[in-house]
Amino acid sequence: MQITSETIARRKVIFDSIIEDIPGGVGLDKSRLTTGLEQVEAGTLVNVANRVAEVVKTAICVANSADATHIRVAKNHLFKVGESLTDGFAVAAISAIDTTTSTDYDILTLGASLVSYAANAVLIEVNTGAAMGVYASATVTIATGKTITVNDQSGRAAGIIVSISAAGDDNLAVTFSGNTLSIALANTTATKNTPSVEIQTAIRALGNTLGIDFEAWTCTGDELAGSAITPASGTMALNQPYKYLPTGIVRETVNVEYDNPDVAVVLKGAVRQSALPYAVNAAVKALLPNFTFNA
Repeated sequence: MQITSETIARRKVIFDSIIEDIPGGVGLDKSRLTTGLEQVEAGTLVNVANRVAEVVKTAICVANSADATHIRVAKNHLFKVGESLTDGFAVAAISAIDTTTSTDYDILTLGASLVSYAANAVLIEVNTGAAMGVYASATVTIATGKTITVNDQSGRAAGIIVSISAAGDDNLAVTFSGNTLSIALANTTATKNTPSVEIQTAIRALGNTLGIDFEAWTCTGDELAGSAITPASGTMALNQPYKYLPTGIVRETVNVEYDNPDVAVVLKGAVRQSALPYAVNAAVKALLPNFTFNA
């Protein structure tokens, strides 16, 4: 009798449990993937909107980056030249990617210095020109190409309405009532409405009103007379620097070599963090409250 044996590779288990997914799957945007990529792996984080999935890009640093603008990252990332990323402190755009120096890592050349790039630091894609930090802001368009931006560095003003109008006379007036910060611009003299000076000073003079501390607020933008504006308003919103907020995780590896690939996406469950194809950190996990991350 002849005895033979076979070794069968174990399937990588990504999900310990799946509580909710998207019935029928969704389309995947291929345009942001790296050239030559054959598969989007199970466990990839995605943002889903209007039944289209966008990959949430992260990279993990390896040891001994040359300096703060030449960062060594593991090769399984999906970043491309022209995209921007953050280490949680600074934001930088990628100007070049060296894929040939090493078989173990790529070198990202950045347009600004990172703060945290030691081994195992996780980099996350952000919007170009984004700023890190928790704050609330509203940008109100008051004329074609002209805006005023109001910032609350504490972030506690999220939801407050900023209303900008023309005053009935040539005096700037700033008031806060209910849930609305009203800025009435001096009607004739534009220099009375300089955002970083007069408007900012008037806002800070409100002090602590109805539980909102205005004393550290900042204001920037364009200087216009009230007669030259179109009254408008905006709502203070928390800073969201990330390019795409993760809302789900790819359930099964999908081939992306053909056109219009579909992906199955899990919205709620438990995953094995060590089995994910791309690195996550505490900041990323906090954006996915419907998932439990196991070892």
